[in-house]
Amino acid sequence: LDEAAGKSDGSSARSFPEVLGKDKACDSQGSSAPSPTSRSSRTSRTSSLCISVPEDLLKSLERASDKQQTSRAWARIGQFHQRQKCFEKARQAYQQAVSLDATQHGCLANLAQLEAHAGNVSTAKEMLAAALLLDPSNKNYISFSKWLANGSA
Repeated sequence: LDEAAGKSDGSSARSFPEVLGKDKACDSQGSSAPSPTSRSSRTSRTSSLCISVPEDLLKSLERASDKQQTSRAWARIGQFHQRQKCFEKARQAYQQAVSLDATQHGCLANLAQLEAHAGNVSTAKEMLAAALLLDPSNKNYISFSKWLANGSA
């Protein structure tokens, strides 16, 4: 999950733990994500505020010469959208990244965060389990998994 995922945005007393991988393009960018219970009007309000993807991200997608590079470009686009709180666009970009490169454990963890945010805890657990299979020693994924098991049940 993005690096600021553990920070509260003030919308709820509950916040996601910080979950970061260090190996893939989905990792390392900041995003503040509200808890699964603070979804209400935020989704429709923020979707109309989404801005266009920066030119440099679009160019990296155009320059990609193989599936892994294309996957990393989609991952960065997902990070951009997640930072902008355009969660549906972020979800679509991460899904595209994973469809091109199934080893994108950071994207799977970010998808888990987005699913948990949307209230889809079961799906979030599945996504995070897939990320943990790819990076079983990732302490942040383990922490988020515990949070999902204890804090959202």
